[in-house]
This record gives sequence, C-alpha cells and structure tokens, in this order.
Amino acid sequence: MSNDIAVLLAKDAIGQRLRDYCRGMDRIDDDLARALWHPGGEALYEGIFEGTGEGFCEWVAEFHRGLVVTSHEIFNVSIRVAGQVATSETYVEVNLMRREGDKHILTTSHGRYLDRWSERGGRWAVDRRRYVRSFSIVREVDVVLGTSQPNRDDASYDINLDS
Repeated sequence: MSNDIAVLLAKDAIGQRLRDYCRGMDRIDDDLARALWHPGGEALYEGIFEGTGEGFCEWVAEFHRGLVVTSHEIFNVSIRVAGQVATSETYVEVNLMRREGDKHILTTSHGRYLDRWSERGGRWAVDRRRYVRSFSIVREVDVVLGTSQPNRDDASYDINLDS
C-alpha cells in the first residue's frame, strides 16, 4: 500500500474514532467513549479532570447521567500522520443542559482537543489528550425537548450497523 493511501486510511480511522467518542459521550455509551483511548492513555481536561481516559469516561458518564441532555460537536479537525503515530487538533462545542427546579440551565463550552495518537495492532487510539477550553457560557433557557435518549434506547441504535 502506498504511503499516501496509508495516511488517508489513518486519518479516516482517527476521524471516525473522534466522531464515535462524541456519540459515546451523548449516548452515555461507556464502551464507545472509552474506545478513544489506548489502555492507560492520559486525559488532561484543564481545570476539570486529570487522569486516565478510562477514569475520565467513568467520571463523566456519572456526571452526564444527572443532566437533561448533552451534545458534543466537533469541527475544524486537523490530523497529521507520521507512520504509526499522529497528532490532531479538533475544535469542540459541548452543550450540557441541567434542571434546577423548574428552570433549564444550559452550559455551552468551546475548546479544542489536542491529541497524540498511535496505531497498535491495527487500531488507532489516543495516548494523550489535552482539552483546552476557550470559553463557556452559562444561561437559563426556554427549551422544547425532543425524543433523543442518553442511552441505547436512542433511535440511532436502531440503524447503527455496529450495535
């Protein structure tokens, strides 16, 4: 296989892993979220969490279970591949809605995932993630909720070929 094709395949695998992570966060699908990291991979979410990727996923899943809805969107993904290692910078917007009495409070955070990746046994995953927050906005909102579910009862599992 040519190097150009190998780089494209690596970028595709890394991009899919990033998208799966966001889905895992929003569906509280622990296995899908944890698959972002190699075992023992570092998770450095400045001012929020420092530890392993597995530890972060456990911590954040418990936090997300107390929320009304979450939404993680990624964009402006830049990936550099050199053999079996890679780096990526991914812009992220995270929306977290909680209930306080009869009010809905929405926290919107913007930041970047700065990731170091490696391929082991044909699988690309993160060795080290650093989340750098740019800013957060917290506000009370009027909301009309849809049918999205933060679990495997969500409609996306009806069409997902991997489920």
